[in-house]
Amino acid sequence: MAAARLDIPTILVTGGYMPPGQVRGKEVLHIHAQDKVSAAQSGKMDPSEYDELISGSWGICGACTSMTTANSMCMMAEALGMTLPGNSTMSAVSSQLRCLSYQAGKRIVELVGEGVTARQIMTKEAFLNAIKVDMAVAGSSNLILHIPAIANEAGYDLPWWKTFDEASNEIPLLSNLAPGGSYSLKDLDLAGGLQALLHELMPRLDGNCKTVNGSTLKENAAKYARYNDDVIRSLDHPVSLEPGIGVLTGNLAPEGSILKIAAVPPELWHFSGKARVFHSLDEGLAMLRAGKISPGDAIVLRYMGLKGRFGTTAFPFQEELRGYPELYHSCAILTDGRFSGGTSGLSIGYISPEAALGGPLAAVRDGDTIHIDVAKRSVTLEISDKERDSRLEKIHWKHDPSKYPRYLNLFVENVGSMAKGGIWER
Repeated sequence: MAAARLDIPTILVTGGYMPPGQVRGKEVLHIHAQDKVSAAQSGKMDPSEYDELISGSWGICGACTSMTTANSMCMMAEALGMTLPGNSTMSAVSSQLRCLSYQAGKRIVELVGEGVTARQIMTKEAFLNAIKVDMAVAGSSNLILHIPAIANEAGYDLPWWKTFDEASNEIPLLSNLAPGGSYSLKDLDLAGGLQALLHELMPRLDGNCKTVNGSTLKENAAKYARYNDDVIRSLDHPVSLEPGIGVLTGNLAPEGSILKIAAVPPELWHFSGKARVFHSLDEGLAMLRAGKISPGDAIVLRYMGLKGRFGTTAFPFQEELRGYPELYHSCAILTDGRFSGGTSGLSIGYISPEAALGGPLAAVRDGDTIHIDVAKRSVTLEISDKERDSRLEKIHWKHDPSKYPRYLNLFVENVGSMAKGGIWER
């Protein structure tokens, strides 16, 4: 964002991915340990076995071993052309990353001499490329906030969620990476890395976009081979014709909502359930732990958006739900807050407009029927518009500035819609 705002010569050097840990002779991902939190808390897993899994799941330094937000943003930086080729899928402890860092130091001096600045790289076409790559790798849903925010600093104001939605209808899933799939970042690295995937996706990209090494996106990708055609698929043989991320709309989310489609179990693609409404993460977690949530419920966590609660993540709830298989495979989570990049299940977030802005999520009551159709990208509250509007007229949410520091109060007063990246409105 700073590079786009200042428009100075810039090269990003991302820190690399964390190699997988090892437990009982097998490589394990950190997501495997997170999956077992609730099982350990409820006594369904032996504590010593859980401790062993926890201690062995994190290998060393680096971004997560799966397609969480850190790796997603590193890949988007490379897709934008802001890193040297291959950076985003290098191990954090590799000699290749050290060599690339040195080369980046040399190249930035050349960029200054050439007068090449960040906005000459981060063009509108480059941002569209980044969005398409996010779809192809089932990247983090948080990119629907970060990419529009960065683009805003570069001077672009597009209907971003519509753009994501259009990309989701064009770009298939080309890599079956965890948490929705079975492969790690190490597997992607060994298969040829992001550049090899870009080469496969190139017919759907603008390959003429300039990158920081002076070559175009297409010229860079042409130098990389694909070594595993299951880890990196072709457009003719994708993992799925469905994208990694989808934008769902309907009377519950007029401006849109975001779902990591690649991580939704097949049995939840068509869902109808009764609403269980909670006004905070803590309230929802307490009811989950007390056994007060039933299979098939539509769990609503509201007032967690940017104005309601500074964009609180609902990820802890989703992670605990995974420890209750009968709930995880039958319930939906709907929130105006965020999720982690490692989200899975029928977890719909970023519902916009948020409840604190008088969005329809504020009108939901316990027992209301909510219908979700992933294939049709729809999320619907089964009440009449008249009833919804009547309920909203009686709701008057107001931020209490006495509870928070001044900066957070300024944030609430000025932050805009998630659909525009949650930027500070001017």
